[in-house]
Amino acid sequence: MFRVLCHDGVAIGHLYESDTHLVFFGNRNGTLPLVRQHFPHLVFCSIKQTHSTNWTRASLDEVAADAHFTQEPGQALLIKTADCLPIMITDGAFVAAVHAGWRGLAAGILPGVFKIHKDCQSATAFVGPHIGHRSFEVGREVEQAFTRSLASMSLNANEVFFAHANPEKVYLNLALVARRQLRSLGIKKILNADYNTFANPDYHSFRRDGERAGRQFSFVALKTAKT
Repeated sequence: MFRVLCHDGVAIGHLYESDTHLVFFGNRNGTLPLVRQHFPHLVFCSIKQTHSTNWTRASLDEVAADAHFTQEPGQALLIKTADCLPIMITDGAFVAAVHAGWRGLAAGILPGVFKIHKDCQSATAFVGPHIGHRSFEVGREVEQAFTRSLASMSLNANEVFFAHANPEKVYLNLALVARRQLRSLGIKKILNADYNTFANPDYHSFRRDGERAGRQFSFVALKTAKT
């Protein structure tokens, strides 16, 4: 399972390590320079996240997309979040990193994996720190955006949305939607790092801190002989 990764006695995130894969979910102390320092044999690849459903092959060019993938050992696929879900997928020599906010999940970013990886039956998904369902206030327009797709995930509205004191708002369980979508893709093994970014001061949260919020850095990588 995950273990705490520290720098000079300070936790900078949680690391999952197998014989073949690395999955890291950072906290507010896990700056990119520190993460690079701990994994000097990895090449870090970023994307320009736009809340889209676009997938791209990992590269050193920052392509506009919200998911990237690789079969190349030593490439670390970065995702930046401050409430959205960082989702990592591993399946043998295939790894992918997904930035999943409500817009991406409602529009179908996760099923986009089928365009480049047809069979996910043996895959493992890792869901990182994100805003908790009792903290995530959304308007009725967000509820309507999801309602059309809930049935296809064997979900009903009462599982996903919760009453709010303001009748124009509801609370949204974004992680449940993501996990159910992952299962609909055939992914049975899902490991969760369920830290509520809004409620936990160890994490950046855009909903809590607004424009001054920083970002968590998370990644997935196929290991090399040196890692």
